[in-house]
Amino acid sequence: MITYKKALEILKKGKIKLKNEKILSKNASLRISAENIYSPENYPSSDNTAFDGFAVNSKDTNQIKNNNPIKFRILKTLAAGDDPSIKNVQKFSTIEVMTGAIVQKPFNSIIPIEQIQFYPNKSKPKYIIVDKKIKKNDYIRFAGSDFKKGEKILNKGDIIKPQHILALKTLGVKKISVKKLEKEFKLDFDLPVVLLIQHTVTSEIDKIDKYFLETVNAIKELNVQCLIISGNSDAGSKKISAVIKKSKIQNHSSLPFDKYINLLRNCSVLVGNSSSGIMEAPFLHKPSVNIGARQNGRLKSTSIINVDYNKNRIKRAIKKALKNKKTKNTKKQRSLYGDGNSSKKIVKLLEKIDLNKIPIQKKLTY
Repeated sequence: MITYKKALEILKKGKIKLKNEKILSKNASLRISAENIYSPENYPSSDNTAFDGFAVNSKDTNQIKNNNPIKFRILKTLAAGDDPSIKNVQKFSTIEVMTGAIVQKPFNSIIPIEQIQFYPNKSKPKYIIVDKKIKKNDYIRFAGSDFKKGEKILNKGDIIKPQHILALKTLGVKKISVKKLEKEFKLDFDLPVVLLIQHTVTSEIDKIDKYFLETVNAIKELNVQCLIISGNSDAGSKKISAVIKKSKIQNHSSLPFDKYINLLRNCSVLVGNSSSGIMEAPFLHKPSVNIGARQNGRLKSTSIINVDYNKNRIKRAIKKALKNKKTKNTKKQRSLYGDGNSSKKIVKLLEKIDLNKIPIQKKLTY
């Protein structure tokens, strides 16, 4: 057995370098950023409104006392994107503003629409009535409050998530540099790509090589691109390794998680008996062909096609996935493992429980 230090040296020397490519930011979900990405500008670019309402100069409300409201004359209405410039704004003036409208001096506060009293009536108002002092900067979103110019949005090496894509779109960043997969793995993702992970099953080691050969032959006869990732090292794994070697199909003994998850995201179908076909593939809206009994008893999404160790059935299942008969369902399916909000739901349930009504006496039920 080699030492830890020696193993670390081997790992460092074996570091894989991925080439980069420029892609549309909207297509970058779960890819790996190849560069630090910074905000090209302040966002929002100017002070603007956080709510629909009326903009006022807070100084004009300083003299308001109880039972002494003041009428503010309505000058115009501004929507997001409208030119905010107004000349010769008199004291006790106001403008109606929609959410996102730019606010310029002398206006510095917003009164939400729900609090507005119109005069002489709501249908044809000429004024609003303000009956209390308004604090400066109420309901104002300041320039750069979401993103400041030069602020780092993504670090090199980060996995790009939906919230990053939303930020990039908001800031007008149309293309970004990501780690390239096609050249590294010699694949064309515009054509069908099968990702194969089939583990040995200890109760089937006498026939495990024959079972795996059924899968390999099915893929070969379909004449599609394939990449094999070796399975576990349980009993029977050497038999599978021998079949992989003879197949001459591109294979990897293992891959870093970020690289694997991007391969899975970009492949057409995951084939084999890996739990990844049960968990990650449905989450990424990818179909999977689950072969044999290894995953029996587990919850299975509608995107999973179950088959036994039979070449022709495996071929039919892969064809079904490649023809999108299943992938259409994957885009609509709900996760079997919830929506990520279980903690909030638990808290809501706990808040409804009256702890004083729960008996403290332990009760045995066996």
